[in-house]
Amino acid sequence: MCLVEIPAQLAAELTAHLQDTKSVVKEFVYCLLIRGGDMAPTLYYLPPSPPCRSILLLAKLLDLELDLKVINILEGEQMKPEFVELNPQHCVPTMNDDGLVLWESRAILAYMAAAFGKDDSLYPKDIRIRALVDQRLMFDLGTLYQRMAEYYFPTMFMGAPFDESKKAKLSEALGWFDAILKGRNYAAADQFTIADLTLLVTLSQIDAFGFDLLPYARIKQWYRRCKNYLEPYDYEDINGSQALVLAQMLRSKIEECSCLYAQDRNSTAAQTSSEVVLNASMARHAKNGCYLIFIVGTKEEIVTFRFKIVQLRPHNVDA
Repeated sequence: MCLVEIPAQLAAELTAHLQDTKSVVKEFVYCLLIRGGDMAPTLYYLPPSPPCRSILLLAKLLDLELDLKVINILEGEQMKPEFVELNPQHCVPTMNDDGLVLWESRAILAYMAAAFGKDDSLYPKDIRIRALVDQRLMFDLGTLYQRMAEYYFPTMFMGAPFDESKKAKLSEALGWFDAILKGRNYAAADQFTIADLTLLVTLSQIDAFGFDLLPYARIKQWYRRCKNYLEPYDYEDINGSQALVLAQMLRSKIEECSCLYAQDRNSTAAQTSSEVVLNASMARHAKNGCYLIFIVGTKEEIVTFRFKIVQLRPHNVDA
């Protein structure tokens, strides 16, 4: 609790003089003046992760300082005892705000907007409007983001072939979202909300992956509108550039897998079975919680592989 009430104008002037001050001192004074003595919330995150990007964007919108700690899940840092004690599910993003530990990005978004918003515009208090915001958050979590993950992540993380049925499911979800936007400038309210934020991050990743958005006119208009709204808040640095990082990972995996081939061994046995070799990337992700069942067959002297994903994504990546 802050012992002295400091006028907002004076606080702003004092904060402006801290630009050349050591970061530790700057953080202390920031917490004293702006947050009444409370330390900045700690965010455990990985920059390219779409759910993490949504948290960073909202922090910019709220002008909220975060104590950022990178957790490299590809190196297994999420399994360190101190992090597992903090979050038994050991996933990112995870936020610790003075002992309140939250994971699941959309829950974090709702908390941040309610706790640190200057007003309720990002997460309206009106019960009917908030219900729409919550519904859109769940639509992103359970449908749009999920279907993007089901289509792209098996290829990006494990080199599985693209599944056209999953592509059709993603197209279906985009069609539903396009219908939701009929007669609306934003997803849930008359203004930009956290529903738009999480949907925008998902849509930007779908776009970066190269999915054709041409059939979805309302989505394209909404997409442009939301990007323009967030442009002053480091949108490209936080989200746009990191979406391209994942897109490059996908392209690299496609190129890597295109070099894999097998030749017919001119024997009856080769027609019914073939040796499967997991590359280093596949083995690493299997170890982290992505398990594969390989169904192998041969046709026209080319060994074909079908992959059944038992667990879609590493269990340490939040949705």
